Amino acid sequence: MLVTGIKEIDTLHIPPRNSFLVLGDPQESKLIFLEQVAFHSLKAGYYCIFITTERSPRFILQNMSKFNWDCLLYTSPSPRDLSTS
Repeated sequence: MLVTGIKEIDTLHIPPRNSFLVLGDPQESKLIFLEQVAFHSLKAGYYCIFITTERSPRFILQNMSKFNWDCLLYTSPSPRDLSTS
């Protein structure tokens, strides 16, 4: 199930065990949306794989912290190792 923290999207009931691709033009907040999805999915107990070719793990984590989305609380086995990459 896709968990975004955005009521209008969460009620779409996207089935579990599905992948989705977010496409859009530059500067359309795709990264922030995906960070939000990652945080809320982890918080809800789901697994999340975040793949980007443009940003480092450190950048992603720092950017998420601006919104108080601390996904390190929900990662294992050694989440602090991500913050130094």
